Parts: sequence; C-alpha cells; structure tokens
Amino acid sequence: MEYTQTIKVPKEKIEELQKFLDGNGEGTMNTVETFTANFGDNGEGEIEADIKVCDGANPFVDPVLFQDGSEVCCLECADTLVGEYIFSTSLKDIYTVIIEQE
Repeated sequence: MEYTQTIKVPKEKIEELQKFLDGNGEGTMNTVETFTANFGDNGEGEIEADIKVCDGANPFVDPVLFQDGSEVCCLECADTLVGEYIFSTSLKDIYTVIIEQE
C-alpha cells in the first residue's frame, strides 16, 4: 500500500530554514528542526517519518523512517526542505512525506 502525509510549514519558517541550509554550518552535528509525519500502525508497528534539518560542516536535511522507534529506512540527505520524501522499505509499503509551504 501507499501512504502519504503532507506537512504544511509557514512561509517564514521555510525561508528561515532554507537560508540556514544555504549557509555555512557551525560544524556541529545538531538537529535544528524536526518535522514528523505519523502514519499510524500498519499492523506490524507504529510508523513515523522524521524530516530533520541538521547542522554540520554543510547543513542538510536528513529524512528517516521509523517503525516502533527503530530506523527502517533513511534517504540520501538533501539540501532543500520543501519537496517529497519517498520511503520504500521491506515493509512492502511506500511512505511519502510532502513538505510544502502553508
């Protein structure tokens, strides 16, 4: 099955985070902001996806899918927040998180 969750983020917040992503990081591996999509229980456990804006030598977006709190899939890091994050796992399901401007 396919599941989709849309997270709407205020324009000002998107602009602030994108400016951060486009800048130089502080070199610390810290999470600056996390957006969570809860897909509920798929019969095999609770499924959630975190789309995290992280600091580093170069700031990045870290998309990760969890089942019952354990990481089951992570995508390549991104340099933009807005967009689709599509997780395909051995769970035989596809989970999509869409981050869009409110």
